[in-house]
Amino acid sequence: MAQTQPIRITKQTGAVLPWVGDDTTRYALQTVRFDPDGRTVACNGAGLCLLRHSGDFAVEDYPTAFFPVQIAPLTAPVLLPADNVAQVMKAIPKHVKRGSLLTSQNAVQVVNSNGHITIGITDLSTAQTFEIQPSDATYPDIERVIPMEAPTVTIGISVAYLSAVVESLKTIGAKTVALSVTDSLKAMVWDAKGDDANVKIVLMPVRV
Repeated sequence: MAQTQPIRITKQTGAVLPWVGDDTTRYALQTVRFDPDGRTVACNGAGLCLLRHSGDFAVEDYPTAFFPVQIAPLTAPVLLPADNVAQVMKAIPKHVKRGSLLTSQNAVQVVNSNGHITIGITDLSTAQTFEIQPSDATYPDIERVIPMEAPTVTIGISVAYLSAVVESLKTIGAKTVALSVTDSLKAMVWDAKGDDANVKIVLMPVRV
C-alpha cells in the first residue's frame, strides 16, 4: 500500500486552480481537495482537474527543525479554500537549487486544537507558516463522473496548437465549440460560431 501523503502545495498545484468553482452557493467547489494518496482535486461542477505529483513526498526528508511540530500525513481528504492555497503558492521560494525537494514544496504540519491546518514553507534559512481553516463542506463524488470504460478513441493534441485554437475562438467571441473526431490518426475538426463570424479549424493529431 502506498504511503499516505501530507498536504503538498507546489507551483504545479496551480494547474487545478482554473477548475475551482465560483458558485457561492456551492462552497465545496470553491475549495481544493487534498487526498491521502497525494492527489489534488478541483471541480467547478462542469469539469474537474486531478493533479498528482511525480513521486511520493518523503516526509522524513523535510526539515522539521524549522517548525515546532511534526509533519502529519493525511488520514482523510481535506478541503482548503482556493484563495488560501493560492496565497501559499505565492510564498513558495522562487529561486531554489534545482532538484531541491526541501525548498520547492510545502507540507501540512499539524491539525491544531482549534481545527486549523498549519502549512509550513522553508528556504532552509527562514520559515513561514500559514494557518488555514479547512472546509467542512461535502465534496462531490467525483469518482462517479470519471469515465471507467476504455476510451474508444485516444488522440494527442499539441498544447501550443490547442492554445491557438482557444485564441481563435476567443477572437470571434465564441462561447462553445463542436469538436469532431473520427479516429486517432485523422485530423480533428473544430467548428464554432461567434458574434459576427464562424471558424472551422482542422488540426492533425500528434503522438503522445
